[in-house]
Amino acid sequence: MNFRTTITAATLTAALVAGLASAAGAVTFDQSSQISGTLQSDLSSKTAKDGDTFTIVTTGAQTAAGTTVPVTIYGHVSEVVKSGLTQKAHIKLNFDKVALSDGSAAPIDAKLISMQPKQQTNAAKAIGAVVVGDLLGNWIGKSMGSNAGWAVGAGGGFLYAATMSSDVLVPAGSTVTMQLQQPVTILQQSTQPPPPPPGQQ
Repeated sequence: MNFRTTITAATLTAALVAGLASAAGAVTFDQSSQISGTLQSDLSSKTAKDGDTFTIVTTGAQTAAGTTVPVTIYGHVSEVVKSGLTQKAHIKLNFDKVALSDGSAAPIDAKLISMQPKQQTNAAKAIGAVVVGDLLGNWIGKSMGSNAGWAVGAGGGFLYAATMSSDVLVPAGSTVTMQLQQPVTILQQSTQPPPPPPGQQ
């Protein structure tokens, strides 16, 4: 296969993919797009296990076309370490896929940008439990009235406990913001008419 043939084949493949996307309907999110949503369950280094899943729901993620659509982010936790005498507890968040309301989904490559923990009713308990990741130190200091002792995550989705004696706890209802590292295109599922009732086929 010569160079011209290779280029032609690649062009035809790209055109075919684009045609299929257009026919099926597609939703695209640009690289570097930020998506914020609400965590649906508690995340705790004390109880979580590697592989446990979590979901983040948002009512309006902006697409490349400038529209907003509701999406759900699915992810899992890894490298879960409980608090101990020699190491701080930590937990890593991994974002796996983004799904539309019709169930259409695509894998994503995203990194944690910020997390705004939901306020606890007991401030003292919150100071001992809610921890920080990327860009969380200032928020914690201001919201809790303190600027001491909070470890900042080194990136890659890690959340670290503040002290050796505390576990990571991010409560359900916290706001999580992530940034896409690659563009994402979701091919929407074809709309099929419902089957006729029994006896009317």
